[in-house]
Amino acid sequence: MKTFIITLLLVSFTNATYSQDIMLTDFENRNPETEGLPGMVIKTNGKVSYVYLTDKHPDAAVRELQKKFVEYSIPKNNGENPIYRLNLENKKGTILAFYSEDQKLISVDEKYKNVKLPNIVMHSILKELPGWVVTEDTYFYSQKNGVVTKKQYKIKIEKENETRTIVVYADGQIKK
Repeated sequence: MKTFIITLLLVSFTNATYSQDIMLTDFENRNPETEGLPGMVIKTNGKVSYVYLTDKHPDAAVRELQKKFVEYSIPKNNGENPIYRLNLENKKGTILAFYSEDQKLISVDEKYKNVKLPNIVMHSILKELPGWVVTEDTYFYSQKNGVVTKKQYKIKIEKENETRTIVVYADGQIKK
């Protein structure tokens, strides 16, 4: 009787553990919060158009600021400055954008501190640097004329009394 009860308990725990893994896998493959933000924004100002590629980032603060940037309406140039500078901020980051005289987007630089890291980045760190713990991170995202020029994380990691700073690209590759 004792063996039967122990076997029954082991089977029930195994089944519960297995179902949790399936739910986690389904959650990782789907990110419902990023579905509202378009992948590419094309704006037309008269005869000039420009492209802004949004980043489907898992952190809500990043998506919130990018949405604010996409919805921003550029005022008409009064002729005083050939370049229009736009600076947007929230609690975790900033977006700095430059527009030409004819309201064409020239470049966008984004910087965020201590954001939620994408699963691929965390997986890469855990795989390549086992035992290390992420203590700080800075996310850089830049584009020029509709082409992404930088998309990387500067991450501070610690293990026991040792501290290192690493750079991880958005695809999970760690810069050596």
